[in-house]
Amino acid sequence: MLLTTVEPSPWYGDSRHVIALLRLLLYPIAFVASAIGAWWYRRKQKIALSWPSVEGCVQFVSVAPIPKSSAYIATLQYSYFVGEYQSGE
Repeated sequence: MLLTTVEPSPWYGDSRHVIALLRLLLYPIAFVASAIGAWWYRRKQKIALSWPSVEGCVQFVSVAPIPKSSAYIATLQYSYFVGEYQSGE
């Protein structure tokens, strides 16, 4: 009796195996990405809390359309006092 052997095809030859592997890798990657994003957000919040704050006053606000565009440009003039009078636009 003569036995023949069948050469197995590589695992990546079947699209079902590739899709299963990608799904298996997707969950840990998504978890790590969301953990890094949450850490970055908390870090930015902590840094922002250390910024100095001061009361100010908005002097003038205007919004005008940009010609030949669907965009707008906003202008805001403000002032505040920290040791001396400051203003900006």
